[in-house]
Amino acid sequence: MDIDISDQRSFALEGNSFAARAGQVKLDAVAELERRVKSLEAACDSEQAALDPPNYTEEELMFLYEDVLAFSPDLQPQQPAEVTSQEVERQQSDEDLAIVCAAEERFTLDEPLASSSTQSLLPPHRRLLSHTLSAVSRIEAARDATKISPDTEPSIAFPVAILTVPEFSSILRLSIQAGDADAADLTLDLMKRSGLAIPEEVLSSLLKVYASAGNVTGAERVLRYLSGPPTHKQRHYHIKSHLISTPALTIPESALELLHSYEAQNLPAPIQTYTSVITSLFSSNTSLGRAQAWDLFAHMRYVAHGDPDVTLYALMIRACASPINVRASEPERALDLWTEMTVDRSLRPTAGAYDAIILACARSGRARYVNEAFRLAKQMLDSHRDARGESAFKPSRRTYCAMLEGAKRIGDLSRTRWILAQMIAGPSSTDADSVNEEVMMHVFHAYASYRPPFNRSIVKPAEAAQADNESSTSTEVSPADSQSSSQQTSVTAQEAGSAFTHIPPQSGAEVIHEVQILYNRILYDSGLKTLSDPTDGGALPAEQKFKYVELSPRLLNSYLAVHYKHASFEDACELYRQVFTECQLLKTGRTYVEALERCAIARRGHERRVVMDFADENQAGTGYDAAHLKRILGFSPKQRTKKLYKLSKAL
Repeated sequence: MDIDISDQRSFALEGNSFAARAGQVKLDAVAELERRVKSLEAACDSEQAALDPPNYTEEELMFLYEDVLAFSPDLQPQQPAEVTSQEVERQQSDEDLAIVCAAEERFTLDEPLASSSTQSLLPPHRRLLSHTLSAVSRIEAARDATKISPDTEPSIAFPVAILTVPEFSSILRLSIQAGDADAADLTLDLMKRSGLAIPEEVLSSLLKVYASAGNVTGAERVLRYLSGPPTHKQRHYHIKSHLISTPALTIPESALELLHSYEAQNLPAPIQTYTSVITSLFSSNTSLGRAQAWDLFAHMRYVAHGDPDVTLYALMIRACASPINVRASEPERALDLWTEMTVDRSLRPTAGAYDAIILACARSGRARYVNEAFRLAKQMLDSHRDARGESAFKPSRRTYCAMLEGAKRIGDLSRTRWILAQMIAGPSSTDADSVNEEVMMHVFHAYASYRPPFNRSIVKPAEAAQADNESSTSTEVSPADSQSSSQQTSVTAQEAGSAFTHIPPQSGAEVIHEVQILYNRILYDSGLKTLSDPTDGGALPAEQKFKYVELSPRLLNSYLAVHYKHASFEDACELYRQVFTECQLLKTGRTYVEALERCAIARRGHERRVVMDFADENQAGTGYDAAHLKRILGFSPKQRTKKLYKLSKAL
């Protein structure tokens, strides 16, 4: 069949167009596939980014956590204020003086002849009060003249104020600053006679002055100007005046009666008032006062304040560290209060609260609670840190002394040396944060209670010991020779051993060597002794870290206690005769008692004879004759302890 050429051309064009459309479809499908793949990849990347933790720089993290880990206001270290309180008071005084002088000029303009030479010598607030009193008296006289009869009032009566309330307030502040109580009382009287409402802050400021001075009469006179019940602050000042007026070491009966009177009126005092009263009861230093303090604490929680604050908790915990008529503290009660405060009440402890609980646990003398005290000290430094790692609390000398109380009671010399190293390592520019007499007393007590470890290498075998015994029976050694040999051995040990190494002293001679170095350094820093060749081997810093240590009888007693424990009795007696004379101090009753306690454990033989001679020397200081002291030393250990206890009470 014949096909036209035009038809063939049309068929060819249609085939080419079909092929072109097929290729276009294929390209579109590939593009769509690529788009979908890219969309899936983008979705996967976004999901992965959501799952992965964000990456922050150190600066961004610091900015983020500075607010989160910032110290709370009660833990924030107090920064020195730009404007001190003295400057604020001076500015307020200048303003008050200007106000008083301006008010006085009004009177002098109206009455130029009123001023006299006598009034010109008075202070400005006194002159203004004189003018005001004269004007108020004339107004009252004119008001009385308008009365029809003495028993009737005028038909229209209204107050006439000569001065404004701010001017009266300025007069009152100047009177308080000058200590002029009569002027302050006259100011309140004139405000009342002028018909002005006396502001509460004015009454509170004057009441605070009377309370600080313990003037109960003045405080109650101010309270008569109140138009309603006293505020919390005024009730606090009222009770405080009774507390301060109470003699020291006595129970504040009047303050307790007033406190319960306010409770009966359903006007309980603020919690700081209860804290002040409880502090006064504890300060009485009697078992009755302490019992009333604990009763008042329980009574307050039922009647007035069920949730004590951190300050009151710290006070009660501190009281557990110093019970009356009991040598050890009460760590169980202290830890119960601590748990109630920190766990049950979720209160953040302060530095004072930490010091109180550490001291209560440390003074128990039991290793379990002493270790708890050191754990709490570590928690104090590590649990409250900001974003930069700085602790909110810094260990004070009170904290170190509390830890030393525990270390010396269990004979932990390693911790004692560490604490002393920490105190002398840091800067101590002031007396408040440096080593003082109390610190060194605790350190010497720790050396005295320390027991050198048992060294097995110096123990001889049984065969060698038997041979030595046989040789000793055949050859007698005089006491003088044995004493000289022991002294040579101790001197050799002192010269050979190095002081203040990382290993504690391994013998009594090394203990004495370290204590002598510390004592000589105290004398050197105090200016009482010169050291040409220090024997500490560079362990102690070159700075005068012990210059604030004051030589006192209790410091010398603690120094002697180390020699009583680790030195021979002859050396201890020689030091006893010299140390108080060199420091120009007098012996106390504890000095004689501790010396007699060392005599009470003297061994038979040569040491017992030395003890009897030593008792003869000290009969004048104890008030007992030598025969009585010898009888005490001859008793059994139990009877000897009772006799020495009675002697210590007498001294």
